[in-house]
Amino acid sequence: MRWWLASLLLISLVIYAHAIQKTFVRSDGVRMGMRLLQILGAGAGVAHLWALFTFDLRLPATLVATMSYLAGLGVFAAARNVTAVRRLSLAYSLDMPTFLINQGIYRYIRHPFYSAYILTWLAGVIAAPGLWVIASTLVMIVLYARAALLEEQKFAASALAEDYAAYRLTAGMFLPRLPVH
Repeated sequence: MRWWLASLLLISLVIYAHAIQKTFVRSDGVRMGMRLLQILGAGAGVAHLWALFTFDLRLPATLVATMSYLAGLGVFAAARNVTAVRRLSLAYSLDMPTFLINQGIYRYIRHPFYSAYILTWLAGVIAAPGLWVIASTLVMIVLYARAALLEEQKFAASALAEDYAAYRLTAGMFLPRLPVH
């Protein structure tokens, strides 16, 4: 199971790293926040990989972790599919949004790429909940939340502010919004 989980982690990280190069627009280069995400993400990846090979893995947890890795890849693929035609800005960029995507997975989740990354890091916590794995996961989640909030602020200051405000009422930030009756 160790090799299986490690393979899923490495496949996820390679796909996500490749996406940074091919999926996102870099209108104002790679800003410090994105560089920090890359550096800390690499460190978190090493911590998670190390933990998968040293932690006493349990079968139920490895099954749930497998589902979390696969869910992360599935959410990522769904987001990538929707954005293949209209590429989004790289995290922490300062450009103003010129369009709003609210179809496909974006109909339910405003930041599905970050959701995918979070599911991947949570898989490591589920499989091997050591101190470094938990700490690195929390740091990554904070960085994704900050990036998402920056993007939301950009929408609020853009010509799309009204449309985005309506969209926020229907789609959750990282998880689908549950219907309220």
